[in-house]
Amino acid sequence: MTRPVHRPLIFREHRALALAACLVFLVLGALVARRVWPRPLHSHGVAGAGHLLLPAIRRDIEPTQIPPPPTPPPEADTELRAVWVSRYDWTSYGVSPDVGDVQGIVDQAAAAGFNAIFFQARAAGDAYYTPGLEPWSPRLTGTLAPTLGRHPGWDPLAEMIARAHAAGLQVHAWLNVYPAWQAPPNESMGALVPPIDGVWPPQALNRFTYTANGYGLGYSWRVHDEGGYMPIAWNQYTWASPACPQVRDHIAAVAADIVARYSVDGVHLDNVRYPGRQYSFDPFARAAYASDPASGSVSFADWRPEYQRRQVTELVARITQETHAARPDLLVSAAVWPVYRTRAGWPATSQGYSDYYQDSQTWVQQGAVDAIAPMLYGSSLFADINTWGLIVADYVANAGVGWVLPGVGVETNAGACVDFGSIAGQIATARALGTPGHAVFSLKGLERCGYLAALRAGPYATPAAAPATR
Repeated sequence: MTRPVHRPLIFREHRALALAACLVFLVLGALVARRVWPRPLHSHGVAGAGHLLLPAIRRDIEPTQIPPPPTPPPEADTELRAVWVSRYDWTSYGVSPDVGDVQGIVDQAAAAGFNAIFFQARAAGDAYYTPGLEPWSPRLTGTLAPTLGRHPGWDPLAEMIARAHAAGLQVHAWLNVYPAWQAPPNESMGALVPPIDGVWPPQALNRFTYTANGYGLGYSWRVHDEGGYMPIAWNQYTWASPACPQVRDHIAAVAADIVARYSVDGVHLDNVRYPGRQYSFDPFARAAYASDPASGSVSFADWRPEYQRRQVTELVARITQETHAARPDLLVSAAVWPVYRTRAGWPATSQGYSDYYQDSQTWVQQGAVDAIAPMLYGSSLFADINTWGLIVADYVANAGVGWVLPGVGVETNAGACVDFGSIAGQIATARALGTPGHAVFSLKGLERCGYLAALRAGPYATPAAAPATR
């Protein structure tokens, strides 16, 4: 993909009056042109079923009257200013969220100066949008399992798109790729396994495991360590094996379904890796090793890493190819492990390439994905601007034709707020290194730390448009 030309981020006050009238008409035209009406999806597998109709966009919740960043004219500055909005930012146990929560997200993001939202649409085999191939998330109706598949009465993704577009923000559908289920924290909050009866479409764990309305794979589809398949555990993800063909087909179909029915601006992949170095000794990997003519000269332990990296890369490339075939203008991005491979003189830390079988630099070099967003947050290691800059510079130097959108953290894993000076310094460093933008984790963290206004007054004082992707 062609890199955009980035102009210095300085005010162009002498042009403001001349462009004001044009801006008004551009914004009004965008509001009319970008109404969101996803198409209905035919039901499959239910006798006599008709259409699953998307609910109409709610009009009774009006946007808060805040001054959103003006849409700059074509010759103005371009920079993707994305913010991650996870399910934890706006849903919680015991509370059913509503349209007002989505409007609040849009208001905060616009007021802070962001121009894109990575909105979590799939967490672990569930949907924050109208099914589709996976059931409604139980979090939309206030539980962590028992209400899986229950219609919440509204469509969060459709509402997010309509309201964000009206405020001049992009929406990228954030999909967790390989987690197939997340059990609740304990028995008091729900069962260890997803319910089957009354749930349609089937939850991914059930679809992969059972023959009725599923693939009937038993436990073979899960990642395996040397002792066997990954068990279901409280409050943990159950991971699907990237080597399983049915897993690949299902995930690709989920992404294609969203792209076909919703006017998203991009697809953002997460947890697109193996869960750890000890995985996977699953039956699909063993069968591939047995059928490989080269296996006679190399042990399974030595053969496995490259094979596993290839499985993940092939799915990423497939999603990108199918997305671009349907919507050539969409950006396909992936949140990736913070460090690809450690270089000489770097602090010792885990590596995406060897510990999680995620070959992210090859993805952008070869166009398997349009952009990667290294998750450079959480650890105190990344709060140091110099270390952060070294890692980003390595990604930029090895990006090939793709984009690097470095992650900027607001809180540590312990919940402490990162000093705002460090955040501003990282954004300045990303700009100095020539990145087309960055992504901040997360919106809720910015609110908790009181940094939303500081962003608008500081690094985002000059408005910027999201760069053209292709």
